[in-house]
Order: sequence, then C-alpha cells, then structure tokens
Amino acid sequence: MRRAAASAGSGGALTRLAGGDPNRVDARLVAAAAAEGDAEASGILREAGRALGVGLVSILHLLNPQVVILGGGASHIGEPLLGPMREIIAERCLPSIREQVRFVASVLGSSAGAVGAALLMVRDQK
Repeated sequence: MRRAAASAGSGGALTRLAGGDPNRVDARLVAAAAAEGDAEASGILREAGRALGVGLVSILHLLNPQVVILGGGASHIGEPLLGPMREIIAERCLPSIREQVRFVASVLGSSAGAVGAALLMVRDQK
C-alpha cells in the first residue's frame, strides 16, 4: 500500500492523513482516507482486495480448506477490501470449492503476529 500511495501523492485525504510522508501510510490510514471518500485510497483498497482474492483462489485450489481465517489489521477494513476479494473468488474459484469454504475474521486482529511469536517463544523454552 505504501508503494501505491507514494507513487500517487495526489494531495487528497491519504496524503493529508500521512502528513505528506508515504512511509507513514498503512492499511489503517488507507481505510480512513477511503472512508472520507478519497478516490485514491478507495482504488488502493480495491486493488489490494483483488490481489488478496487472487492469492486466496490459489490457496483454496491447493488446500481446499473448510475455513479461511483473515487476520491482521487489514482484515477489519471490511467491504472496501473484502468485496473485491470476494468478487475475484466468485469469478475464479471452482464452485465446488468456493461453496464449501467459510471466511471468518480473526479474533486477534492486528495482534495475531505478536501472539504467534510469543507462543513460539514459549514453545521453544520447553
């Protein structure tokens, strides 16, 4: 998302929220700018959602999971990200796989990585 924001720099809500610094752009800022109606930010979320969908289609076809848990801060952005993801999955995933998988949000949200790292440390201590 940072690369897309840095290359655009249109002076809209995203640029304002980042204080003009593309290195400060993260999913939270892009979502906030999109919520303010920033077309640039909405486009970034749409593109990211489509890329997520493409990746998930590959995973679904390879592993055929029953549940996919979407974690991290970006997973709580909601429809601006997940809508395009679902569109790609609907277009490209085999119906027999698509109809059997459930998508759920992680209860750990953006803390999932930290919790996982802590659990690995505890496990390695034993």
